[in-house]
Amino acid sequence: MKQLSDYSDARSRVTCTHCGTGLHPRNENKDHVPSRCLLDRPLPEDLPTVWICRSCNASFSKDEEYFFVFLAAVLSGDARPDPSRFPSAASATQRSPRFRKLIARAQIHQLPLRDEPELLWQPDIDRFDRVITKNARGHVLHELGEPVLGMPSRILYWPVSRMSADQRDTFELVSLGPGLPEVGSRMMQRVLGLEPLVNGWVVVQDGVYRYAVVQGSDELLVRTLVRDYLATEVAWITRGGCCRSPEPPQKAATKVQRIVKQSHRCSAEGEIPSRWVPSVFNCCHCEGDVILRTASR
Repeated sequence: MKQLSDYSDARSRVTCTHCGTGLHPRNENKDHVPSRCLLDRPLPEDLPTVWICRSCNASFSKDEEYFFVFLAAVLSGDARPDPSRFPSAASATQRSPRFRKLIARAQIHQLPLRDEPELLWQPDIDRFDRVITKNARGHVLHELGEPVLGMPSRILYWPVSRMSADQRDTFELVSLGPGLPEVGSRMMQRVLGLEPLVNGWVVVQDGVYRYAVVQGSDELLVRTLVRDYLATEVAWITRGGCCRSPEPPQKAATKVQRIVKQSHRCSAEGEIPSRWVPSVFNCCHCEGDVILRTASR
């Protein structure tokens, strides 16, 4: 992918997009968005990067490793990821038996009506939320040139294999919103054709990772597709095009949890909402938080 320079107002990029700490040369680091561990080697040239504080940059490392290794295990159908497809994930589980046991404990065997037992996985929701939101904040900063303030109004993710054709079409359809992006921002340059979007998406690595950033009149939306398997959506409510002021963390977290619970329909009921389904829920049928399925071979 082609690297675009950011010509938006630099005064909007003087604080860390994750914690709000003021940035200066002694406390800032470049952060790759998406996390490099999610991509295949060799890495694409000119990966998107943003400046964040060193403390936040360091705090995401273990969660990012967990997210990638867990996803690699799901796609491999085994707690020991396939070394030919996911060499770094396989090495991580080999180095740490404790890590391997953590992934193995997430496996759930479910007896289907026919054929062989289905292998399900129950990840650590908090760690998934942190990584998905971290990358979403980074994508907004990289594309629009402005940090995201406040907690997300929703965090959704779901395997695309569990979507209906209509739900997949809804997810793939990206509208750039009613207005134009920030003058000089990378998204504005993409809209003008300097580095064209692919049906509204920024493709970081084909078949591995792509994202879309949509700035609406009352909502800021980020979607990603990881490994053509996990679809994600993070949204923030906006006021006048800017993300609203941060809410107290406990209040905001409760709000996210309440929204996603209301929209859940368990797979045991054979129902999926008209759009697509969040992964954060507590369900009397599932008796757990989130279920990912190893794809049929």
